[in-house]
Amino acid sequence: MNKFEYYYVDTCILADIIIQHFDSAVEFGASQYISKEMAQKLNVALHSSGDNGMVLTSSFAVIELINKFDTIFNGTPVNINKLYAFIKEPPGWITIEDTDSHVAPYLLSVPETSPNGDQISGDDAIHIATALSREEELFFLTTDGRIKQLDLGNITFL
Repeated sequence: MNKFEYYYVDTCILADIIIQHFDSAVEFGASQYISKEMAQKLNVALHSSGDNGMVLTSSFAVIELINKFDTIFNGTPVNINKLYAFIKEPPGWITIEDTDSHVAPYLLSVPETSPNGDQISGDDAIHIATALSREEELFFLTTDGRIKQLDLGNITFL
């Protein structure tokens, strides 16, 4: 039996997931934000309906999508009603974690800068803190090079 894995996704990856989901994709493929390695991980969750892997994101990421809806989803099969349906009843392979007082203490574990001295934004810190709050090993899927520089123990950055 395969080891169960968690895949935390930030806003850019989540947007790409939603676009591919509503583009009738049978499985995730490499795209603007999703690398081939990321797609393989996401497909573990998709094909097992969440039994062998689970995609995780945050309510904060969803809010970011809504705030930038026209920019992110322009020219895609996603409209506001589809996004609402996805949020209201997510597929069984994805969990939208609350960004609440449970996450706040984990912000203290997020460095202000990367090892190269790049500033970690407040938005990114919230994503990292949400992932840390799981207190489990997980893969963090992001395109952000500053985040990928971090070494945070239970998180493997892709």
